[in-house]
Amino acid sequence: MALSEQQKTLALLYTQPQLREEFLQDPRRMLQKLQHSEEDIEVFMKASLPELRRFAQSLFRKRYQCICKILPLAKEILSEKFSREFCDFHTQFNPKGINKHYHDALAFIGVLIDKEASKTKRELLTYEKIWLEMYLSPKPFRVRLFTISLKKAVKDPHRLVRKLSLAVWYHKDHRTHLKIFGL
Repeated sequence: MALSEQQKTLALLYTQPQLREEFLQDPRRMLQKLQHSEEDIEVFMKASLPELRRFAQSLFRKRYQCICKILPLAKEILSEKFSREFCDFHTQFNPKGINKHYHDALAFIGVLIDKEASKTKRELLTYEKIWLEMYLSPKPFRVRLFTISLKKAVKDPHRLVRKLSLAVWYHKDHRTHLKIFGL
C-alpha cells in the first residue's frame, strides 16, 4: 500500500466519526468497503484502536479551541449550549482550504443563529458573524442596525440592553474596523 493511500484512509478515520465507529465495530468490513487489499487490511488491523480514538479526540479538541477563540462572544453567551451544539456540528461540517477555521466558525455561528430562540442573543451572534464575514470578504464596508446596545453588549454580553445601534464595519489598512453609533 502506498503511503499516500494509508494517509488518506487514516485522515478519513480521524476526521469522520461515522467511519471511525464503523471501523471500530468491524475494521475488516469497513476497509473492504474502501477497496483495500487483504495485505492493507492487515496493516490497519495492527493499528492501536485506543491511539486512533485518542488522536481523533485531540483533533476535535484542537478544532473546538480554534472555534472558541474565533467566537468568544458566542461562547460567552451560550456557555454549555455552545459546547453541545459544537459536538453535533463537528460531525456535519468538515472545512477545507485556506482560512478553514474561519469558514468553520462562520458555518457554526450560522447554525447557532438558526437555533437560538432569544432575539437579543441572535442579534449578538449576528454581530459576531458579520465580523467574520468582513474578515473573509473583500467588500469595503457593511452597515447593520441592531436593537441592542452593542457598546454595552460587547462589554457584558449577559446584560443586553434594548437600544438602537448602528454598526458600520469597514476595511482600512488591511484590517477590519468598526464604528458603533447609538441611536
